[in-house]
Amino acid sequence: MDRPDDAPVRYSNLKLMALSPAHYHAAAKKDTGAMQRGRALHSLVLGGARVIGYPGKTRYGKQWDAFKAANTDAEILTGKEFDKVRAMAESVLHHKIAMQVLEGQHEVEVDWTYLGRKCQSHVDSIAPDGKWVAELKSTVSSEPGRFAWQSHKMAYGGQVAFYLDAVRAAGLGEPTDAYVVAVEAAEPFVVTVLHVEEDALELGRRCVRLWMEQLLNCEAANDWPGYAQGIVPLHAPSQDINFTFGDEDEDGEEPAHDPVTGEVAA
Repeated sequence: MDRPDDAPVRYSNLKLMALSPAHYHAAAKKDTGAMQRGRALHSLVLGGARVIGYPGKTRYGKQWDAFKAANTDAEILTGKEFDKVRAMAESVLHHKIAMQVLEGQHEVEVDWTYLGRKCQSHVDSIAPDGKWVAELKSTVSSEPGRFAWQSHKMAYGGQVAFYLDAVRAAGLGEPTDAYVVAVEAAEPFVVTVLHVEEDALELGRRCVRLWMEQLLNCEAANDWPGYAQGIVPLHAPSQDINFTFGDEDEDGEEPAHDPVTGEVAA
């Protein structure tokens, strides 16, 4: 797949450089159930498209087609999903500190440049005085210790650092702080507000810089390598492990996990 050099870089794709340039180059927009639920949560909390639940049992057939055609302006979830996302949104909306942190401009699309490369960032919230940015995340657990690991795994530090630079570059403020509002995707839908500390931001900045420099080199050479370009050694692990069979499918692939709930995808 040839990716146009003038297509703006979005963080959701840029972080794929941590896997390999091949993953970045092959990235295609896929609309998953997790992404739909995420958009719905943002709309209910920050404003946006209508969010409705489909009353039918299956989303196919004439009844579904008619319902979809009558609600083209809405984010349509299953009835069960709608009830869950609405409960999550209510939990955030009734959390005083979360709403203070999320006060300001919402769902701001920012066009800017980084290392001379056109970028585009979708920032959940920019404070009224431009002094901070905030992101709304759904998660398996918002317990601070567990969420720290989830944040590192999902490279949220890099995302927030990227967005801080975007806001400054676009002249929308001089933010010095960043927050994450994390809401659990299961009852009791606990909300935790986290301040992104400087060590997380600094690591994020270094990762973003490395990924962008790699991307620029790959674009200049039109070369998109995978994990390794030569033969690599395969060693035994350095410590004993417990073998667990059955966690991979017939093709040797690990089962896909929902990035929002952490559950194995059906």
